[in-house]
Amino acid sequence: MLTGTEHAFWRKLEQVNTAFDPDADPVMYERAEVQLIAPGKRKGFAEIELVLTEKAAVREARRCLRCDFREECVK
Repeated sequence: MLTGTEHAFWRKLEQVNTAFDPDADPVMYERAEVQLIAPGKRKGFAEIELVLTEKAAVREARRCLRCDFREECVK
């Protein structure tokens, strides 16, 4: 890609259907709260943070898609 030559000729570019509107002002959602595994159930070096639900992940992504927006974002 850096040379301008398409070396991965087997790849197919696909249009992704998304509801993202780049011209819309972002919605100021609160940051998603990270859920942790209870201290008594933690063992060794396993992950202690639980994953976000799909709804929370989509909402978190919408919160972060406008880095160029100059308003104060919710922390």
